[in-house]
Amino acid sequence: MTDQTPDQIVHMAQQFTRAASQALSFLQLPSRTDGELFEALMDKVADELPLYEAAWDLFAATARLQFFGNDAPQADRKRWSSLADNARAELDRSYAAERAADEADYLADQRRDERAA
Repeated sequence: MTDQTPDQIVHMAQQFTRAASQALSFLQLPSRTDGELFEALMDKVADELPLYEAAWDLFAATARLQFFGNDAPQADRKRWSSLADNARAELDRSYAAERAADEADYLADQRRDERAA
């Protein structure tokens, strides 16, 4: 579980991708080299950013979809889209379960306090 919501993770991925794209465009390298450097940046981010499992899948798929866009093969775009959709759904389920558990705890605390009063 992560402290960020799925929307926050997507926003982080979009910000990262915009910054990486801008930096790489200044270098005026061939697009293949841009892609290789972007993937190297993604490896570094994976090591440093505290996102795990579905949260990382959502970040990585979003970043790749945005960076490579229509330049990526259709199969890759479909795979990344599916990965992002599945990760978001998993995170949404996780957040919903956590909210339900928090609400149940709150209600149990209220009942306990009412009995003690």
